[in-house]
Amino acid sequence: QLSSLLRPGTDIAAFIIEPTRSWVYLIKGGAQGPDVQAHRLPIESTALSTLAARVADGIAARDLGFASSARELYGLLFGAHEPWLKDVRQLILVPDGALWRVPFQALPSADGRYLIERMTVSYAPS
Repeated sequence: QLSSLLRPGTDIAAFIIEPTRSWVYLIKGGAQGPDVQAHRLPIESTALSTLAARVADGIAARDLGFASSARELYGLLFGAHEPWLKDVRQLILVPDGALWRVPFQALPSADGRYLIERMTVSYAPS
């Protein structure tokens, strides 16, 4: 079923938050069907939830200071996977837990560009 969703340039990032660790599954369409890569996130689950809440609360409060926390969150979620994001035009996100509160479009990468400036972002339930 994923093959029908994954047109060229459309990829999926699905997050799983477990009690002690968290994962991102990066899914791209491939000639032989979906290419799925699983990567453990470099942050403990409780700390990830705290950071996600800080970003969401900062944005909700219109606090411009949210940017440093948002950049940190982007780095933890996607920083090591920048090459994977290079040709993505539409990103389907499947958040989990506290990540549901985060407007991923407002996460800036290391170069300062927000995710929404780089690609279309949509969400799907897990």
